[in-house]
Amino acid sequence: MTTEPLARPRDDNGAAGAASGFLEYTFCVGRWPTQASVIAIVVAATAYAGRAPSRQERAPPSGVLLPSKIDRVLGDLLVPHPSRITRLSSSHDPWGGNRDADCDVFPREDGWVEMFNAEGEGRITRLWMNADYEHDIQGGDWKEIWIEADGRTIYKGDPLDWFYGKAGPVPPMVMDQEHSSGGFVSWVPIPYRTGAKIRIHGEPHYFQVNHREGPGSANGPSVESVTQFMTDEWWKRAPVPDRPARVHRLVLAAGPTLVTDLALSFAPADLPRLRMRIGDQPPFPATYLFGFGAPRADVAWPEIKSALVYSDPATHTLATRIPLPLRAGEALTVEGEEIDLTWAVREIDEPIVRANGAHVVTQFRDRHAPGAMTTTPVLEARGSIELVSMVE
Repeated sequence: MTTEPLARPRDDNGAAGAASGFLEYTFCVGRWPTQASVIAIVVAATAYAGRAPSRQERAPPSGVLLPSKIDRVLGDLLVPHPSRITRLSSSHDPWGGNRDADCDVFPREDGWVEMFNAEGEGRITRLWMNADYEHDIQGGDWKEIWIEADGRTIYKGDPLDWFYGKAGPVPPMVMDQEHSSGGFVSWVPIPYRTGAKIRIHGEPHYFQVNHREGPGSANGPSVESVTQFMTDEWWKRAPVPDRPARVHRLVLAAGPTLVTDLALSFAPADLPRLRMRIGDQPPFPATYLFGFGAPRADVAWPEIKSALVYSDPATHTLATRIPLPLRAGEALTVEGEEIDLTWAVREIDEPIVRANGAHVVTQFRDRHAPGAMTTTPVLEARGSIELVSMVE
C-alpha cells in the first residue's frame, strides 16, 4: 500500500507545508465481505512546549518540541510531520493477480536482487520477508542480505541471522516466522540522509519495505527508544479497572485532555455489544480500539500483549495506551445496552491538546465487496495525518 498526500503546498521558507489535498488509503478486494477500522491522529502545525529531543533523535522538521509526559515514540504521533510521505516497496503483483512473489522486474546484478533503492532523505521503518522455509530458504534462495544506508553497510550476512536476533538487533525488534505472524519481520529503524539500498543474493520471494521520504523524514525515535517501547510491559503499570458502571452511554473522559491509558473489564458475552465513540464521530466496535476485529460468539476472547494494546481473557480486561487527544467539547464515551463493566482511565494535561493541535479520527466500515476487482476506501481524511492503527 502506498500512501501520499495529493497536494503539498510549500510555505514561505520553501519547506513542505501541511497537506491540503485529499488523502485516501485503498486496498484491493475480491468477492469476500470486508471490515476495516482505522484510528488516526490528525495533527496541525501548531507549536507547543515540551521536552527537547536528544541530539541523536533530532527535532521534528517543523521545529515543534515533543510532549514531555509520555513515551518518546508515542509523543512523536502527536507532532506534525507535513513533509513526510509514507511509501511501500514490495513484491506485490501490480496487476492485482496472484503473482506476489514475482520479482523479475527488480534490478539484478551478479546474483544480487535489489529489493529497495531510495535516493535522498528517508527512513526505513519495517522490513518483512517470507518464503517457504524448507523448499526455498533451506534450498538456498536466501544466501545473503545487504542493507546499506548513506553508503555505509548496516548489515551484510545471512538473512536468518538478522531475523533471529544474531546480528545485533534482538526480539521483538526482529522476529522469525514462529514468533511473528508467520513471516520474518524487522522493526529496526534505519534512517538515511542521502540514500539506502536493500539487496539479497538469491531470490527474495515475498518482501515488503515500509519507508518514508521527504524533508525531515530521517528524524524519529532512536533504535534504543523503539526497543524500549517494544519491550516495555506497560500493562503492568496500567490503571486497574475499578470504577463500576451500568452502561448505556458513559463518558470516560472529556476534553481538553490527553488520555494516555484506558482499561475496561466486563463479561465476555457483552464483547460484541460494546462500542466506543470519540467526539461526535460515529461509534465503532470497542474491540477495534484494542487490537482485534469484530468479535463473534464462537470465537474465544484473545490474549494480546503488544506495545499498544493488551487483552487478558482470564480477567476479561482490555487496555490500550494509544494516546487519545480530546479537544474542548469532545468526549471519549463507551456505549452499550445495559452492560455492566468496570473501567479506569489515566489522563494528563499536555500543551498540544490545549493548543488544539491534535485530535483523533476514527472510521469504521462494514461492507461487502462489489464482486469485482476494484479499490475500496479504508480511510478518507483531509490534511496531514499520523496513521496509528488499522484492523481488518
